[in-house]
Amino acid sequence: MRSSGAEFGSICIRTQLFSAGASLSWGDVGELHLIAVRQGGLSLVSPIGGRALRAGEAVLSLAEVFCEADARTGAEVVTISGPGELARDVRSTLSACAPQALSAGSALLAPSLAFALRAAQTPEATRSRLGDYYVERLLQEMLQGLLADTSRVERTPRPLKDPFRQAVSVLAAQFTDPDLASAGVAEAVNLSRRQLEREFSRRGTTIRRELRRIRVERAVKMLRDPDYALLTVGQVARHVGFSGASSLARAMAQEGYDSPSKLRGSGPTPRGAEGVAIPNAP
Repeated sequence: MRSSGAEFGSICIRTQLFSAGASLSWGDVGELHLIAVRQGGLSLVSPIGGRALRAGEAVLSLAEVFCEADARTGAEVVTISGPGELARDVRSTLSACAPQALSAGSALLAPSLAFALRAAQTPEATRSRLGDYYVERLLQEMLQGLLADTSRVERTPRPLKDPFRQAVSVLAAQFTDPDLASAGVAEAVNLSRRQLEREFSRRGTTIRRELRRIRVERAVKMLRDPDYALLTVGQVARHVGFSGASSLARAMAQEGYDSPSKLRGSGPTPRGAEGVAIPNAP
């Protein structure tokens, strides 16, 4: 077997050439894997099911997957792997079934694979940390788009043990979308908007407030990171979902931070703002 690839933060891209009849296993349980066959054929087996793939077909899986290349042709396989949190809103569906096939008419699969392969072929000497960050974000969103496209037909509404945490996970995954609104978040967790607003109210907060907090924490991290020093405050603001520099400044003041200009060059991010904190349930 021959293998090549690249990593962009939490995303790993691999191209693998299997000789006829060769076998391999993929993945840590809980990671999200896109497995696509470019040439030949592949048989996939998970602990609870299997699937045969031909050239041009692909699956998504959260389970550990064992595979065997076609005994006559071998296989060329592309995998894109990322953290399982990207699939949190449909995670139980993926965990409870065999690798899930992408719909044959998916308009996202071919462009996603083409982008991933081109990114993986970029010489490391020409890459930058800022560029790698944006590639990682794009690949994360592509995986989520493929998952949503696949699960649209197969997923059925189900009761949620903690819709508040589910909703915060959706906010954390999609906060860069300037059009993200309460109705879309509610739909993602299979609740009405009013039901979801009550869940947030029980925790003493609102959907809008949590979205603002998540966006501000990401902006603060970027403003304090010298790798993003070439970005203007307005560019940082738009990247995290605000309309511009003034709206970011207002949101930062509401969250108790200094102005963006004061934060620039003030050192490492404090208070654990490296990631998104989910408030504790009462």
